[in-house]
Amino acid sequence: DLSRNRRSYGANVVGVVRGVFVNGTFDRTEWFNTTTSSGVVGSSPRVTLTRSDRPLFSGSPVYLGASTEYAHLDRQTRDNGKVIDDRGLGRFDFSPQVRYPFKRWPFLTVNSTLSWRETFYTRSLDASSGNVVEDNLNRQFLMVMAQATGPVFTRVWNTPDNGYAEKFKHTIEPYLTLQRTSRIQGYDRIVKVDGTDQIFGGTTSYSYGVNNRFYAKRRVGQVSVAQEIIAVEVMQTYYTDARASQVDPRYSTSTTSTSPNKFSPLAINLRASPTQTYNATLRAEIDSRYHALRTMSAGTTVNWRQQVQATVAWSRKFFIAELPGFDDRKAMDHYLNASGNVQTRDRRYGAVYSLNYDILRKALLQQRMSG
Repeated sequence: DLSRNRRSYGANVVGVVRGVFVNGTFDRTEWFNTTTSSGVVGSSPRVTLTRSDRPLFSGSPVYLGASTEYAHLDRQTRDNGKVIDDRGLGRFDFSPQVRYPFKRWPFLTVNSTLSWRETFYTRSLDASSGNVVEDNLNRQFLMVMAQATGPVFTRVWNTPDNGYAEKFKHTIEPYLTLQRTSRIQGYDRIVKVDGTDQIFGGTTSYSYGVNNRFYAKRRVGQVSVAQEIIAVEVMQTYYTDARASQVDPRYSTSTTSTSPNKFSPLAINLRASPTQTYNATLRAEIDSRYHALRTMSAGTTVNWRQQVQATVAWSRKFFIAELPGFDDRKAMDHYLNASGNVQTRDRRYGAVYSLNYDILRKALLQQRMSG
């Protein structure tokens, strides 16, 4: 009670019933801004059923899959024990999809998907006031998508005398994804709770990029195993409707910028895992209009024989004077997070340490030690 302003509880059940994956969740989290004012989020409950893609019939090149979800989503603001703002609602979502993979050529694959989505909301937004009202709402839209990967370029080096790996492999994989989402009636009346509700209709998007992958075939014990040691991805998306750039979940800064743009930021992702002990990641998003960094984050993890585990993560949001959402220096972020766990070989004794440091404001936000 003295150190935390948050309380939460929940339960989760996961299983497979006749080939259908079932996930049931009940959770509730409440955080206090003052001793009387608080906010509540949660699901009471959320049940998801997923049927993975299967051939339409024996030997069929066409696959059919489906997912459905029922959720009662809790979103409340409370004061003195009373609800002063309730944006919670019930949502039923159903989405079947048909997929046709083209695999005739080993250097080029194309996955084409046709999906239909139907979502029922028990509440909606009033168009004039923006308040949540008790009128239900039904959302329907059709989505057509084609994902093409290739042509894939590959080169292999045999290095039997190399001390690190006996063979290296490099692949260059360009890709293009075309997606058309039909117009969504009543989009402005949808209560936007999570990514399911943010889907923007009446637009076509073209996502393009290239993956560079480096593999090493290394000896692990008595056998040789190929593993990905470095992967670099560069990607961007073009939208026929600039407003779609503000709700694309593939880019972490899409909801931050209040300026619509037909081009998404240029995203760069790097993963490195030279051994099973070390791995590192880096992600950067560069604004396509002002050619300046929006955000950058990096992290590394060390796991030595389960006895020493350490993680360091760094992130920064950059100032761009001309870009709304990034033009306030006081709203910038610059954080360093670190944690470490050390155990004896028999795991009877150990110690844990973690910290969260605000580099921009030169403040230690949290520090924990335990043994």
